[in-house]
Amino acid sequence: MGRRSLYGRIQQFASYLYGPIFAAGLSFWQLGDAQYWGHNAIIRVEAFMKNCALPRLPGDPPFGGEILSHDFVEAALMRRAGYEVWLLYDLEGSFEETPPNLLEELSRDRRWCQGNLQHLRLFLLKGIIPAHRFLFLNGVMIYGSGLLWFCFILMSSLQAMLEVWIEPVYFPREYALFPEWPVWYPKWALTLFVVVMILLFLPKVFGLCLVIFKKQSHFFGGTSKLIMTVFLEIVFSILFAPIKMLFHSKFLFFALLGKTVGWGPQERSDVGLSWREALRFHWSGTLTGLIWGSIVWIVNPTFCMWISPILISFILSIFLTVWTSRPTAGETFKGWGLFLTPQETNPSLEIRILEEVLYDPPILSDKGLCAALFDPWVNALHRGLMRKKRSISRDVKAEIETKVLRGDYESLTKDEAMKLLRSPALLFELHKRIWESPKDVFDKWETYLNIPG
Repeated sequence: MGRRSLYGRIQQFASYLYGPIFAAGLSFWQLGDAQYWGHNAIIRVEAFMKNCALPRLPGDPPFGGEILSHDFVEAALMRRAGYEVWLLYDLEGSFEETPPNLLEELSRDRRWCQGNLQHLRLFLLKGIIPAHRFLFLNGVMIYGSGLLWFCFILMSSLQAMLEVWIEPVYFPREYALFPEWPVWYPKWALTLFVVVMILLFLPKVFGLCLVIFKKQSHFFGGTSKLIMTVFLEIVFSILFAPIKMLFHSKFLFFALLGKTVGWGPQERSDVGLSWREALRFHWSGTLTGLIWGSIVWIVNPTFCMWISPILISFILSIFLTVWTSRPTAGETFKGWGLFLTPQETNPSLEIRILEEVLYDPPILSDKGLCAALFDPWVNALHRGLMRKKRSISRDVKAEIETKVLRGDYESLTKDEAMKLLRSPALLFELHKRIWESPKDVFDKWETYLNIPG
């Protein structure tokens, strides 16, 4: 929910239309052996605490170190302990913002790629049921399939060029009575094509039919707008798929070489990408598409037509990334009644409250630091939420103590305030000393917080 960029709106539309039938299918096949996603899970705390203490894998990343895609591993460990894990596909009321542009999604995919590769280390873990072993492999193949697709296209291109460069030999053996004609298996090629089309597009057709059958198309702008949006979503999927394939191949290749990636915060603001950013990420793919397409076109124009959707995607990757990251493009399609979602046409109570708050946001107090120093509850809560202990130099610590203990809260610089908030030990020490301070200093803190004497 909440996306304004065109790319984000495409993703959230696809989630609403195809997600329910996809999740129902997963639930049907996995039953009590499902995976879970950590931000949408209801977990038995006792079962989790007893069975899901994840170790640090021996060795260096990407295969060693902290387990990144932890929720899939935890689901397998809870299942090993005898608990069931169910995907409740019909629950409502959970919302998430998708990545606003292609580069943010690819950045997330790179972290997931490294996390899923670690699952190979856990594949033979004792006690894991076969269903979760398969799910571990499936997670790896999410990115391995991209590399296999890339290799398939590359080898096909080489084969198409060799057929032109190398003259066929009809009599490979001396004194042969009959020629040996080149053999082509059109049924194999046709079968592969049909199977791929079914896997890619039939779920989309099912999702569309389900919405129309349940008479919910008005939530997506009406039946005609819904059908048009599905067509456009398929077009964008075809354009973006080769770009993702190329990047997923790079991620897997670099991970196997030992290059690691951190797990930082994710960007969720609808800020359009610059041409410089897109060029920095896509210049190699664009150049690959131009060189690849030129060579194949010169050697075998017929085959070049077959792979033209992939090559065009490579060449247009910079433009596509920048254009679809723009909120103006997303708002334009929204104005046309395309890529609408039920939470826009018929928002739930939670979304309506959120929109009201965002329209008229409350004025936040600028005395959070003061409350953290003075109020026992705020102090304890803040220290309890701190994960890392940060050290402070003696000079900075002494300067902060001097200002706080004389009641001069407003003279703290921004840098000093942030260092104080990141040091739970110093925050607790100053909190105690404020409550032990003389009355005139103590009264200053009450005044700052507008507490009546």
